[in-house]
Amino acid sequence: MAMEQKSIISERTRNELDKSTVDFYLSEAEKQLDGVIDVSNRITDRSYILLTGIITVLTGFGWILNMQDGNISLVLISVIGILASIVVLSILILKIICIHTVWLAGKKPSELDIDIFIDYYSSCKIKGDKRYVNIVADHLEAIENKIALNLEDIRIRTIWYSRCLKICLFTICIIVGILIAEHFTSVWALVHHWFALHCPV
Repeated sequence: MAMEQKSIISERTRNELDKSTVDFYLSEAEKQLDGVIDVSNRITDRSYILLTGIITVLTGFGWILNMQDGNISLVLISVIGILASIVVLSILILKIICIHTVWLAGKKPSELDIDIFIDYYSSCKIKGDKRYVNIVADHLEAIENKIALNLEDIRIRTIWYSRCLKICLFTICIIVGILIAEHFTSVWALVHHWFALHCPV
């Protein structure tokens, strides 16, 4: 049975590799995959932290909206905060946490295609350490593919996480702007009132 030639390790290189050398390459590849998986998990952990913070803030905005006494600025701030929180919550849940696949090291026994590989190596009369070297070489190809898939997943999730942070920052800027505008309006009203009392025209 003819098998597709793997691109990472050529046939010539496979013939030159020994068991200890290929074990070293396997160890390095698995370390790289573990590192990539760790980065992916850290993105998920940070998303849960941000999710918890947003839920807390959302609760606070709801309380402000419920308790306000006709202050239009507080109503506006609460509505903006709630809408932004809902958007960020939706992105975190749909794009970062739920739609997330980690490509782990190793394979299930059913995915190893043991019969196919053994038949192939038997037909090629590859035995002993050389058979082990070729099996590991094929496994390195699978690890390379998993690393690429994980990195692409991380890239997409990082983009959406960055968008969440930008929405949060933009919302904070709007709220601060409203508070500053309200403050200056209040100060101006006090100054105008003082002048009206002490400096009548």
